Formats: sequence, structure tokens, C-alpha cells
Amino acid sequence: MGRSHSLATTRAAFLRTRAEACLPPILTREEISALFDAFRATRAVDVRDKALLWLAYRHGLKCVQLIAIDTSGYDPNRRELEVPPTARCAQFVISLDSMTVDMLDRWMVARKALGIRPFAPLFCTATADSLGQPVSPSYLRGKLSELGRSADLERRCPAFG
Repeated sequence: MGRSHSLATTRAAFLRTRAEACLPPILTREEISALFDAFRATRAVDVRDKALLWLAYRHGLKCVQLIAIDTSGYDPNRRELEVPPTARCAQFVISLDSMTVDMLDRWMVARKALGIRPFAPLFCTATADSLGQPVSPSYLRGKLSELGRSADLERRCPAFG
């Protein structure tokens, strides 16, 4: 009897240690601030990327959730954003603060100026050859790595808060 208890305890400890080893690091407020300071918001894609990363860090959204958001899910008047369901998460609505609404509104203005069709995903490509296509998760992860290097962060920058 004592043997099965110790086996269960050992297994639980192993699984907990393994799970902790697999978790990505959570950035501090100072590191997140350094990431945003590394932005050069001179182009429309910079406005889009800043809004994407703000949603990731401020509201804890993951890459697949961010790229799945549709323009119809954003309601600036009610200050809400509907996040569609993914394979592991049900649909939900988040309340937005004024800073998030401001960033999303700037991206919506830039989208319109670029001529992106209204029914394209909220966060879509802004280059002439692929205008309005969904942004890929690998692009977002690469952008985070690039910003992390620019901000002199010495660790991985996961795409959520």
C-alpha cells in the first residue's frame, strides 16, 4: 500500500516538474514596456503589430486567438472584442480599456486607408501582394523575437501576457 502511494506521489511530482519546465517565461512589466518602447510606429504594419501585441499582453490572448478575430467582433462603442472559439477555447468577449480601443481604432483607420476589404480578418496583411490575408502566427512570434532583440531582452518573449 505504501508503495502505490509513493509511486503516485513520484508521478505527480514528475508531471508537475515537467509542466513547469514546458511553461514559457512570463515577462515582467519592465520587459513588456521595453518591448513596446522598441516599436517604430512609422508604417501601417507597425500600428497593426502594436495593437496585436497590446492585446496579447494586456488581455492575455494567444497567437491563434489574435489571428482568428474578425472585424465584426470589434465594437468600439461598447468597448468589446469578441474572440472566436479555437480548438481549445470557447468563444468569449473581453472588455476593452481606453488604450486598447485607441490602438484598435488607429489600426482600423490605417486598414481603411490601405483599402483593405471590410470583411478581411481584423489583423491581416498590409502588403500589396497579399492585402487582407490573415497574419500568420509565425510572423507574430518572429516579430516578438525581433522586438526582444531590439529591447535587449535576454530571454524568449511569448505571445501572451
